[in-house]
Amino acid sequence: MSEIILLQAPSDFEKRPLTPPLGIAYLIAVLRDAGFSAKAYDLSACGKGLREYITEVITAEKPKIIGVSTATENFNNTIRILRIIRASHPNIVTLLGGIHPTFTVEECLEYDEVDIVVRGEGEKTIVELANYFLEGQGSLPDIQGIGFKKNQHVILTPERDVIHNLNEIPFPARGDFDLSRYQVPFSIVSTRGCPGRCVFCVSRVINKGRYRERSIENIMAELKTLPFDENNRFLAFQDSTLTSNRRRLLELCCRLKDSLPGVSWWCESRVDTLDEEMLQAMKESGCAGIEFGVEAGSQEVLNLIRKNITLEQVRNTVQMTSKAGIKPICTIMLGHHCDTKKTLRESIDLAISLKKDYGSDVFFNVVTPYPGTPFLMQKDEYGIEILAKTYDDFSPNNPIFNTKNLNANEIREAYINAMIELSQV
Repeated sequence: MSEIILLQAPSDFEKRPLTPPLGIAYLIAVLRDAGFSAKAYDLSACGKGLREYITEVITAEKPKIIGVSTATENFNNTIRILRIIRASHPNIVTLLGGIHPTFTVEECLEYDEVDIVVRGEGEKTIVELANYFLEGQGSLPDIQGIGFKKNQHVILTPERDVIHNLNEIPFPARGDFDLSRYQVPFSIVSTRGCPGRCVFCVSRVINKGRYRERSIENIMAELKTLPFDENNRFLAFQDSTLTSNRRRLLELCCRLKDSLPGVSWWCESRVDTLDEEMLQAMKESGCAGIEFGVEAGSQEVLNLIRKNITLEQVRNTVQMTSKAGIKPICTIMLGHHCDTKKTLRESIDLAISLKKDYGSDVFFNVVTPYPGTPFLMQKDEYGIEILAKTYDDFSPNNPIFNTKNLNANEIREAYINAMIELSQV
């Protein structure tokens, strides 16, 4: 039995989840370190109906606290989960956390099924909440980084600062998940935050502008715990930008090459952070693919969305990556607030060129105004009109707004045509 269980809400867009949810795995690890019995469940990988599975879990674990981690696109699923819990077990304390609740606290607390909203990083907050509800220690208003209701009024406690020393966090509790259910069983987070300032991204906001790194020793110690075997020798770095620190990246590659021969890996990067020496070191240490957020084929659009890269950097870095024997993967977003039919055409043309000239994989997405992004918080300034009536409509392949230059149907048509054109290259 577990006093606390944490659930990852399922997405309607993934038939088979890509990687285990390390966010709640970290929270379980810190709870256990603090002496609490806790367990994580990924509802996107349970293989059963939600009501049946949740009932089985609660019957087996008999928890006093249940937390659910959610993003925007699975928020409505999260509310369905909490209603199932509250209907049958009204005395269980319910927590809601993740990126979406962090920026929609008052909205989340309108639901009677939600007792506490955890804002931002939850490792320290979850332990203090466990101490309060299970041990009777402390006072709820003194716990930083939460929201709750008192006498029908929403109480927001002061924001909690981010964790500066990532090495102090225990390794995530991957053992709670059936790794065979994931497309990529092994993943790791070696940094938090991103040096970028893109208007469509929430990373800089939720990390309060901080980019934090784990030590190489700490990373290697965690990697040694992963059960690589003949059938599973692939690793995904889930950092927003693994390559921001050149010295650290070279040291990491050296250690990977020596300690994990035969293990291949993938990461995300920016085109303005790499050079030939770094790419060669990455290749020699097993790097098989690098994903670049290119996001637009117009220099004017790149400037206006604060991407802070140039088209020349895009072409040079993608070419260098391909030449180094690493698969470049580029993502391009359509429907920026400043896009026009002309700039959409430029983005499609760039995608075709990157695929044809350098062998890059290219994927199109539609700009999505997620809560917490500057794009949504400053929507009037950017001149966008949100059309979505429900969070179920939020998806990187579903235009849900009009801009000054384009309506949602025009963005959708461009997105469909872009994928058709790219498939013919």
